Amino acid sequence: HHRHECQFTAVGKTSLLDYTVLHVIDDVDVCSYDKQNKQFVVKESWMSLALGEEFIQHKKKVISESEMYFQLALTLLSRNDTKSDKNHTIQLFAGCELDNDIDIGSHIQFAMDGEDFMKINDQTNDWTAMKPEAEHLKSLAESNLGSKIREKNMKKYCFDMMRKILQYSSMKENVAPEVIVSRRDAPDGRVTFNCTATGFYPRSIQLHWEKDGQLGVWGQESSSGTLPNADSTFYLQ
Repeated sequence: HHRHECQFTAVGKTSLLDYTVLHVIDDVDVCSYDKQNKQFVVKESWMSLALGEEFIQHKKKVISESEMYFQLALTLLSRNDTKSDKNHTIQLFAGCELDNDIDIGSHIQFAMDGEDFMKINDQTNDWTAMKPEAEHLKSLAESNLGSKIREKNMKKYCFDMMRKILQYSSMKENVAPEVIVSRRDAPDGRVTFNCTATGFYPRSIQLHWEKDGQLGVWGQESSSGTLPNADSTFYLQ
């Protein structure tokens, strides 16, 4: 089971002041874009190989064009906001999931200034406006053009992009951890055991102590939490 999450964040009012994009597959950052430096960055060289130069160049073009759509959305949502010069933040959260290379679902949701704004029902393809101001954007999203843009982008830049990464990388299969256990004896007689699991994928893992066939914790226990390695695997101590 694999998951691809995409986050788009736009800040502004009558002009687009900031715009960022982030793609994450199975909790691993894949690529990002920042309007401030106009750079689209693929996080690892092997990811660039997996996506291919043609796909990357087309993705850059699509992101650049999407700035126009977010600028339009900010302008529409701010047109009745005449009493304040405060900037607004629009966020788009989109995602899709695969199980054994089968599409099992997708989601799209908008937020404005940190509050739920509009979302789509993946089963019926109907949009729900959660704020009165969202009604105009809802009608645009439900138009033939809006539906075609959504379907094309979800297929190419969510499902197909995830498949490219999975087919190239160790993400496609579970990677077992390398586990190291060490012991340290203190002068006062205290004994500390340390367990490190590293190099595993995906992120989820369960570690526990066992003594004489019994699970438990003897004394105090602390954990680093699951953290990323440089090679897109994870470790836990």
